[in-house]
Amino acid sequence: MIYAAAVTPDLWDEAIAHIHHTFVTATVAGRRVRSTSLVFTDGVSRSMTGALSPETQPGSYAEHFGRHDYVLQTVERGPVGVLRTGTEVIEPRTSAEFFNDWIRPNGLTDGIFVRLTNEAEPTSFLIAGTQGSETFDNQDLTQLFTMLVPHLQHGLRVQNGLTSLSRRTGELADALDYVEHGIVIVAAGLRLVHANAAAERMLREGDGLISRAGRLAASAPRMCLRLEALLNFALDGDAFGIRHGGSLACDRPSGRRPYAVHVVPMNHPRTEVVSRGPTAQVVIVDPERRPIPASDVLRELFSLTKTETAVAQLTLNGEGLGPIGDHLQLSRDTVKTHLGNVFSKTATHRQAELVRLLLAVTV
Repeated sequence: MIYAAAVTPDLWDEAIAHIHHTFVTATVAGRRVRSTSLVFTDGVSRSMTGALSPETQPGSYAEHFGRHDYVLQTVERGPVGVLRTGTEVIEPRTSAEFFNDWIRPNGLTDGIFVRLTNEAEPTSFLIAGTQGSETFDNQDLTQLFTMLVPHLQHGLRVQNGLTSLSRRTGELADALDYVEHGIVIVAAGLRLVHANAAAERMLREGDGLISRAGRLAASAPRMCLRLEALLNFALDGDAFGIRHGGSLACDRPSGRRPYAVHVVPMNHPRTEVVSRGPTAQVVIVDPERRPIPASDVLRELFSLTKTETAVAQLTLNGEGLGPIGDHLQLSRDTVKTHLGNVFSKTATHRQAELVRLLLAVTV
């Protein structure tokens, strides 16, 4: 159950409940165990998950008592993996508010505690219960507790690794969605494992490139064969096992200019999007789409006014002074003045040079 919980954190309560049952049933002293818990801290407050005594209210612990838990403060400041007993960490401060308002009312006056992780905000594991003639640090309980610690530590490392990978994958996907060109990642069998927003739009339109049964394909059979050949070279390599990419102009049934499709083998078999096996990146450029830089971007980069920004954007579309003036309801001379200001602020001198600059700064 520990490793199932590492993959599905919602299962931690069930996993700790199994561990609690083992403590209670496997040892004589374990019959006094009233709480078996993982405790997480953010450096200020704490929350617990696991098997708790009926009187224990985890909500009140997280909301109030966790901040005053001197027992776990001591454990968290200590070394990782070292077992601490109730005698060490509970008894020295029995006059504290936390002892009298939480520990004693819940019957948690003895226990075994351990810091599991080495982060600045560590996770701890504990069993706690009532004192008896035999303390919790007896051989049976200590041996069982010690056996569990490395499994809990490994489970938490797996969980943290998966969480980090998921976060990085999401960040990468978000970043790719800002790219104007279509970007597709393809794995073995031409399987499509990721497409950014631009690529998804192109595949939905089905004008030259499509997703067929989860595989990247071209609409026209002739184009499809050429695309498959490029992808196979990028994924599996040529006769000498050398992986390499290539490009093709992919015809479009609509009659629009062909897509420029560039296939590139991914140099490392492990990526943020797919973790095993060779992958290839496919970049799809649509020559019909002329990206227009956002107004606020141009104003921030070049300190353009609102009207100068509009003139620059229309210039990017290839408009002349007359059409720009008609569009903005300005005279030709006024447009010429604004365009001169744009040239000055962008350090360009001709319309073609300005267009190249604006395209270069467009994501």
